[in-house]
Amino acid sequence: MLLETIICLLIICTLIVLMKIVVQPTPSPKLQQEQFITQVRTHLKWGIKTAFLSRKTVFIQYSRSQQLLILKSGATFREQLKVPTGYYLEIPGNELMINQRGYVAPKTIIIRGPNGFKYDFRVQMAWGEIYEN
Repeated sequence: MLLETIICLLIICTLIVLMKIVVQPTPSPKLQQEQFITQVRTHLKWGIKTAFLSRKTVFIQYSRSQQLLILKSGATFREQLKVPTGYYLEIPGNELMINQRGYVAPKTIIIRGPNGFKYDFRVQMAWGEIYEN
């Protein structure tokens, strides 16, 4: 009886451990791309709104060596977005300046990733409108 109980317990514990290992979600490359695009879009829009509402210049900088997208507004605010491995951004001059009125010099920000992935953000001057394709 004791031996049967131990064997039954061992089987149940093994099944629980195997289910935990198998069920661990791994993000698909497509999901990772969509999440990263959404994060970049959110940071761009947030930077434009912050500059306009706080009346302070906001800088969005990209450091390829550190794989970081950095938002800075003076010495008081600093936000960082970690760029996933295999992806990088192309920003002319590696910096986007949003003045205190929310205006942005026209620039194209390109996200590149594995398997030839490419996504464009076109930032227009009038109130920092962002067009995507």
